[in-house]
Amino acid sequence: MKEKPMKASLIIILLVLSISAFSQSTPHMREADKVGIAEAQRLARLYANEIWEGMSDNAFTVLLIEGENEFLINHPYPDTTFSSIGVDSLLGSEVFVRSQRFLPNFLATFPAVNGRNCIVVGTPEQTGINSTAWIITRLHEYFHIHQYTRPNCYQWADGLAMA
Repeated sequence: MKEKPMKASLIIILLVLSISAFSQSTPHMREADKVGIAEAQRLARLYANEIWEGMSDNAFTVLLIEGENEFLINHPYPDTTFSSIGVDSLLGSEVFVRSQRFLPNFLATFPAVNGRNCIVVGTPEQTGINSTAWIITRLHEYFHIHQYTRPNCYQWADGLAMA
């Protein structure tokens, strides 16, 4: 008689462990980071064209470095190093993930994935700035995405002799 309850207990334990292992195998973005990115996207939709004509024509593409992972948001053609983790309703975009490749304190815009300019950014904790400054910085980097689409942008920047 003791064997059946013990078998049932063992099956329940194995089931719980396998569910736990499965849920941990798919990386997920932290909710606070999703909220910060969504807020920057919202502000860009509201005000980008008032600041720079045509700015909102550019995708708000983000590569978030979070822990051991990089999450790619709003990218039309990620490379094969990324795997989809599904569409995020808050971000309104499919989200992709891969293992970390860039430094976690990045606050930059450059063609990080498949030649497309992305806002490459670590979390507020990794970059050493608070959440408000983190949102503002992403808006600033979004301007660079727009800037890089302008004709002769790189020649103009070289002419500033700031290197």
